[in-house]
Amino acid sequence: MIIKNIEFFFPKKKLTYKKLNKQFPKWKMNKTKKITGIENLYYSEKNQTSLDLAIQAIKKIKNFKAIKNSIDGVIFCTQTPNRFIPSNSSILHGIFNFKENCFTLDISHGCSGFIYGLTIAKKILEKKSCSNVLLINADTYSKIINPKDRMTKVIFSDAASVTHLKHSNKKDYFFSSFGTSGENYKKLTLDYGGFEKNSKKNYLDMDGMGIMSFVNSKVPSQINKLLKENKLSQKQIKFFVFHQASKIAIDSLVRILELDKKKVVYDLRDGNTVSASIPIALKKIIKTKKLKRGDLILLSGFGVGLSWATSLIKY
Repeated sequence: MIIKNIEFFFPKKKLTYKKLNKQFPKWKMNKTKKITGIENLYYSEKNQTSLDLAIQAIKKIKNFKAIKNSIDGVIFCTQTPNRFIPSNSSILHGIFNFKENCFTLDISHGCSGFIYGLTIAKKILEKKSCSNVLLINADTYSKIINPKDRMTKVIFSDAASVTHLKHSNKKDYFFSSFGTSGENYKKLTLDYGGFEKNSKKNYLDMDGMGIMSFVNSKVPSQINKLLKENKLSQKQIKFFVFHQASKIAIDSLVRILELDKKKVVYDLRDGNTVSASIPIALKKIIKTKKLKRGDLILLSGFGVGLSWATSLIKY
């Protein structure tokens, strides 16, 4: 499997921390910025959906018209779909008129969703069920956030990414590890739209400290185990790309794992973009040309579920 291209898209509507500070002086946004690393938040328009953002990201793919007819797999990772039925991937298939013999799948995963999607794509490409897959990660969390909730209001941005993955006959390098702590699911929830009795909460409910504790206790051990299983040292990894949750979360992982900070990607300025954060960060380091073909990268996502996932890949 080869990563052929990554593109991403942010909606135009932007809320800066400076503006937030004027709206909520007691929130002390300068102090918050030091903790989160965030400066701007991007919000979709009232009628703009995760699907709309994904369409714009796809249109940015170089020579998309030339490759469109070769797309035979679409994986759409979102927790804010346009509707329950049908899936965003099916609607997208119709919009772009992809070939009929095309694999389509939606997965409802948050911040570990990119790695889940990569692993699914890897398997179907490996079995030659597909030859060209678009992995889309898009969410519009702004629509499910309580505008007066400081915990969530200052963190999340709406965005979409698309990763073009292609089958390769060459032996590639890809290892993943997954974890789930379903008993702690209530630390990050949204009841709205579900069929469970008494589902009344219309906004995202997040236990920030609980999430931090979970990340610190689970993610480092998974990373160390995956490295050990593959007989790798930290020195052999070119970049560590974590889910861009917040500066304090990444700093904590750097400290616990005793990582070389020069190898850790920080891309927090424009907010936590949920499952799109890792591919967006990847695209940016690819553009700097600091990442070269054959370099080893470690990807790690963690969040809703509660779930965590780590992948070792060669670019």
